[in-house]
Amino acid sequence: MGLLPPGIHACTLAEIQSVFCGSARRIMLFSQLNRFIQNELPHTPGAAIFVDGSFVRSKPDPDDIDLVLDLSSGTQAQAESNFFKMCAEKERWKSSYHVDVYAYHPSLPKNLVSFFQYIGIKAAAELNIPSQHLKGILRLI
Repeated sequence: MGLLPPGIHACTLAEIQSVFCGSARRIMLFSQLNRFIQNELPHTPGAAIFVDGSFVRSKPDPDDIDLVLDLSSGTQAQAESNFFKMCAEKERWKSSYHVDVYAYHPSLPKNLVSFFQYIGIKAAAELNIPSQHLKGILRLI
């Protein structure tokens, strides 16, 4: 099926590269992920990064990489500031780096770290399995 086992799997960028970069498209996406982390994430210190989407499935040519930034380590004011920045930058980040970035914080209405541990409607249709099927997500360390 090409899904990670359910749960949160801690990994390094080097491990992501060795496991998920088997095509030219995936190598390019990984390079863009590295650029995004270097260029954009110094502005959100302490944010945990979760990697998901078709990039961590066996889909040969994923469109992008889905990321969830966990903003809960900062103060409420820092989280709000980072959340608004993420909203303002979302489209630029997607077009520049091929990353689709979402925020998690306990004060936000949806826990996207948990949400992304389900296969979802689009992938369920592609894989012919129920959309509530559990799967894994990566957490960068």
